[in-house]
Amino acid sequence: MKFMKKYMTIFIITFLLLIPLFFGVFTNFLFIIPMNGIFFIIMFSGLFFFLILSELLIELVLKKYYLDELKKHDMINAFITKNRKILFLMFPITMLMEELLFRYYLAILIFVYFGAIASILISSAFFALYHFHFLNLFKKTGLILVFVGYSFLLGIYLTYLLLNFGLMSCIILHFGIVYFTYYEIYRKQIKKKE
Repeated sequence: MKFMKKYMTIFIITFLLLIPLFFGVFTNFLFIIPMNGIFFIIMFSGLFFFLILSELLIELVLKKYYLDELKKHDMINAFITKNRKILFLMFPITMLMEELLFRYYLAILIFVYFGAIASILISSAFFALYHFHFLNLFKKTGLILVFVGYSFLLGIYLTYLLLNFGLMSCIILHFGIVYFTYYEIYRKQIKKKE
């Protein structure tokens, strides 16, 4: 029941965050420039960087110290139990909610009033602080710090993408990077031990 309540809350928040789009709020930030060579270079280099960083974190930190704790995470548990509702419905909705909240509204508001650098740093800090919610799930401080640090770096990259290429690129890359990371944790570490 707690699980369903959590995802129902995320669904409602996401729906509410989408409503202003229908009234034209910040719609100029959906797609900023057409896809060109620079767009693909920045997208793929960022994707490559975060996938390499994920692999390094898995091999050097997560595998060594936090493997059992990670089984508590909804996504990793969904891979273990093969829960398709979480993998293909609730996880993408959660990524959409995070992008709308931290990039589309927070980052753009900060950008309008304080500029690009403030927008990137402040929204990334809030995005990282949001990931302290894992304190309810994980009891190991080191694991929380890994999530928060990774989230801060990802926030910097995604806010840069938002300001230069628009929200759609953020949504696609956020989903792809995080989905791949959780799948790799499951595949390389947890699946081996089962």
